[in-house]
Amino acid sequence: MKSWTLIIACLLIIGCGKAPSPTQHSTTLTDATGEAVPLKPFPSRIVSFAPAITQNIYLLKEQVKLVGVTKYCKLPSGEDKPRIGDLLTQDVEQIILLKPDLVMASQEGNQPEFAYKLRKLGIRVFVLPEAKTWADIQNAFQQTGKLLGKQEETTVILSGLNRRLEAIRQKNAVNNNPIKVFIQLSEELHTAAEDTFLDDAINQAGAINIAHNTLGRWPILSIEKVINENPDLIIISSMGEFTGQATAMWSKFPALTAVKNNKIKVIDADICCQPTPDNFVRLVEIISGMLKQ
Repeated sequence: MKSWTLIIACLLIIGCGKAPSPTQHSTTLTDATGEAVPLKPFPSRIVSFAPAITQNIYLLKEQVKLVGVTKYCKLPSGEDKPRIGDLLTQDVEQIILLKPDLVMASQEGNQPEFAYKLRKLGIRVFVLPEAKTWADIQNAFQQTGKLLGKQEETTVILSGLNRRLEAIRQKNAVNNNPIKVFIQLSEELHTAAEDTFLDDAINQAGAINIAHNTLGRWPILSIEKVINENPDLIIISSMGEFTGQATAMWSKFPALTAVKNNKIKVIDADICCQPTPDNFVRLVEIISGMLKQ
């Protein structure tokens, strides 16, 4: 897969975030488009249009209800589901043939007219907002749980994950000299700035994101900018054959602290680019571990 395709997939699959929560007895849940979506009947045939949504459904052990996913959705070994287009293009006729009683999409990844078109056909659609923080990711997971009738399960899962995060925060509480981190998402040096879940993950791991104050949420940094910031740790999101090339490129700058200390590390792109609750906590744990190596 080309690096540009990887970054587009990475940036567009983050379809989770905050939305108004219903009252305890509400019969609807308001999505990112402002649509009040009925909570019942709970769905038995779901089409997911974002890999993070698909992973959340698996996390809730409701994958049997998935009847369609995008071509970017990664499924467990041995499993397969009908592939219905990608984040920007959807086969509406094929969706209709699958007879879903719920289509789940993302605000950042899917075109606004997609939900409108399906709703005009009488299909229930829920659009999840962007995921910019850990709080957004949790809220999206809770929304998914409400839609699937799995609220208790979401509470148990999130409680366990928050305990793991708290353990990391306590270990980092005495860190008076935060380490600077650069995370590379593409061959073109796309990275994550403020208002992204990756920036939040770096912060929660006890480090400083050198791109935090860069203009735009997903900017491209120049090599000169990275060198000037001199990160202590460089993290590369895996990108197929280019992963090794990226590592080799940074090795050409031996004056970089990250290079001198052998702190150029690779993290699986699925963890870096899919903002699910378990991925977020795993990412924070991995980064925190890298800081201490």
